[in-house]
Amino acid sequence: MARNLRRVCGLSLISRNGKRDLSTSEGKPINLFSAINQALHIALDSDPRAYVFGEDVGFGGVFRCTTGLADRFGKQRVFNTPLCEQGIVGFGIGLAAMIVNEAAKFRYRSGNQFNCGGLTIRAPYGAVGHGEHYHSQSPEAFFCHVPRIKLYNVLFAYVFGEDVGFGGVFRCTTGLADRFGKQRVFNTPLCEQGIVGFGIGLAAMGNRAIAEIQFADYIYPAFDQIVNEAAKFRYRSGNQFNCGGLTIRAPYGAVGHGGHYHSQSPEAFFCHVPGIKVVIPRSPRQAKGLLLSSIRDPNPVVFFEPKWLYRLAVEEVPEHDYMLPLSEAEVIREGSDITLVGWGAQLSVMEEACVEAEKEGISCELIDLSTLIPWDKETVEASVSKTGRLLISHEAPVTGGFGAEISASIVERCFLRLEAPVARICGLDTPFPLVFEPFYMPTKNKILDAIKSTVNY
Repeated sequence: MARNLRRVCGLSLISRNGKRDLSTSEGKPINLFSAINQALHIALDSDPRAYVFGEDVGFGGVFRCTTGLADRFGKQRVFNTPLCEQGIVGFGIGLAAMIVNEAAKFRYRSGNQFNCGGLTIRAPYGAVGHGEHYHSQSPEAFFCHVPRIKLYNVLFAYVFGEDVGFGGVFRCTTGLADRFGKQRVFNTPLCEQGIVGFGIGLAAMGNRAIAEIQFADYIYPAFDQIVNEAAKFRYRSGNQFNCGGLTIRAPYGAVGHGGHYHSQSPEAFFCHVPGIKVVIPRSPRQAKGLLLSSIRDPNPVVFFEPKWLYRLAVEEVPEHDYMLPLSEAEVIREGSDITLVGWGAQLSVMEEACVEAEKEGISCELIDLSTLIPWDKETVEASVSKTGRLLISHEAPVTGGFGAEISASIVERCFLRLEAPVARICGLDTPFPLVFEPFYMPTKNKILDAIKSTVNY
């Protein structure tokens, strides 16, 4: 069989007119993977903007085609990716995760304003003698023409997501593309897994990747990339690599008319994952300071923004650059009878309940957790040790919500000082309703009733 393969390969040296092709016959005899390796060396050597990446590429690849590349050109240009082909191609395109619908149409759909003409996708294909159907297919008919992308070796902060270049659904990115350019602020296809996959790759190269998921309800397609890749990137490499420059922004929570696809609060899913931080601001001033801290934090951060407050909350915010510390809870109202803990938009509802409770002679201490993972247990413990009572409130369903973790931790730490069971006033264990949203929400009256029953226990 080897002799036959040599005969077949030898035919490639003869052109159609019967003359030997000198461009391929010169040089020493090498096999196919060596030829690929040489081509990649030349590509990287001749163009400083060329990058090679994929699963195990940094180690030489399964077929050893990329052997020696990382040693010669460095791990900033030749690097491994997570086990996610959609994310790999999404990183390569710079915006997307689909070859046919995105890479192939990128130039066309922008009217030639943008292109990904520097993207080349390598993939071993065909029978290998023992591959079976998952390792022996020949998909070349699907991809007759592959565009390319140019990536520039500059360390920057990038902002990207669905409609981000136009200002975003909630106008949070208005003016960014005009000021910083469409190379740093740009739209992506409707593919959350590709958005986060691209962000991981960008952050792994030392950049600040600020990815936007248009609604937190649609973060679930990116769950694998966040949980299995971003959160474990540093750990699985023994701290040789990290994607700590990744920040994922996502509007979350009720908005009054969003229904089940635009109102969810998924923060508890990510609080179960070591390796990422979860941050939720309560106001404009907090949002600016915490977002800057999240972007500059050396760990991946999921930053949930309460969309209910995008237009309703107004306060004085410093124009200069400032940061607020992560994982430090803030006591925003001092009291002596009961401790209330919450985050995000729910704090304004809880504060209204505190005001009403005060009229009935109940002194409430209100704490903004702001960072859910890792959360400030010491501040909450100190408050509960003083008041002897705890009430937690959040929009997410009560079962498995992060309030359960807070409750369990405080019971462990303050069991002998508790005067009443921990109360949780949260969303119901149902899909988020549209017409019945007022019945689902943890309202001021629900919280007030729980405050009174807990104090009078």
